Amino acid sequence: MIARMTLTMGERRIHASLLDDGQWTCPEDLLVHTFLNQVFAVTPEAGGALHPPTHTIANKAANAVRDAGWAVDLQFIQAEHNAA
Repeated sequence: MIARMTLTMGERRIHASLLDDGQWTCPEDLLVHTFLNQVFAVTPEAGGALHPPTHTIANKAANAVRDAGWAVDLQFIQAEHNAA
């Protein structure tokens, strides 16, 4: 897991995770799961690198959900390693 995002609106709380393969998982809410994967999924490039970088896409997703009125807590679980 690369990042975990907790979305809160009133009493409703949803957890979404950005997995190592660049896809989001959100078993609690299919709509949020689909939105994140359609708009903010990370796709592998030739050679296995993820593009765009996962920290960038996680921040963009958090900002978009925040703009929609949710309170967002984004936590990065795994530090990304850049190949030199």
